Amino acid sequence: MSHEPDSGSDEEPLTRVLPRWDLEPVVMWLTAIELPALGWFQRTLPEAGAPRSIATHPEFLAEVLGSARNQYKALWKSLLKGSTAAGVEMTLSQEVATQALDTIEDRLGRPTSVAFADWARRYVIRSDWKTDLLYWRWIIVTARSETHRPNASGGPPSALAAALRPMNHEFGAEREKSFRERLVSSAPPPGTEDRQLGLDVNPEVLRVEQAAWRHWTREGLAKLHVLLDQRARAEARQWGRRQADEFGFMPTEVFEQLI
Repeated sequence: MSHEPDSGSDEEPLTRVLPRWDLEPVVMWLTAIELPALGWFQRTLPEAGAPRSIATHPEFLAEVLGSARNQYKALWKSLLKGSTAAGVEMTLSQEVATQALDTIEDRLGRPTSVAFADWARRYVIRSDWKTDLLYWRWIIVTARSETHRPNASGGPPSALAAALRPMNHEFGAEREKSFRERLVSSAPPPGTEDRQLGLDVNPEVLRVEQAAWRHWTREGLAKLHVLLDQRARAEARQWGRRQADEFGFMPTEVFEQLI
């Protein structure tokens, strides 16, 4: 059986570049595994960047999730006796995630396991990647709509503006609307508690929707990196940083690395 990766890019996987377990809460790893395990999003998760073989094996992922949850509970009780809460959390993330990824590798192959880990880290787990990608999306979508605030520092540099103009697939509202409709139709309605919290859709719909936004944004930024020369990329980063400041965003060091 061939184990070719069915999602990814030429860049080095985040599993090797940034192994920061302190930024990866174990509960978010469980969430990342749960999204394909639910079985609701087999057709939509690949569009959100997840490996197709992960999305199409919900029964197997449900087994992985069950084992990870059991390991989490057992490790928590044993580790808490001799460590700080922060130390326990980091150890739990590393132990539980490593075991889950090893199980996925045994069944679906290492390329798929690595691709899933990179997807989970960038779009579901790590707050630096998650927030900075959404910051870029908000900034670019606002700029493309030409509805700048009165006190804003103006639109994007000319080279960036020209490159963004045809990028409806990455930043267009129609794709967002269509994707949400498909997510909502494939998931159960929100429960009573969710409705009491003001949610009109299942909360897992929101998780997949935002993962997709991040994935599309990253694809768009990667395309801009190719289309723009070094000077134009520097201007784009400077403009993005100014916009982030004006919107009151607090991006991390990841923000300027994305373009």
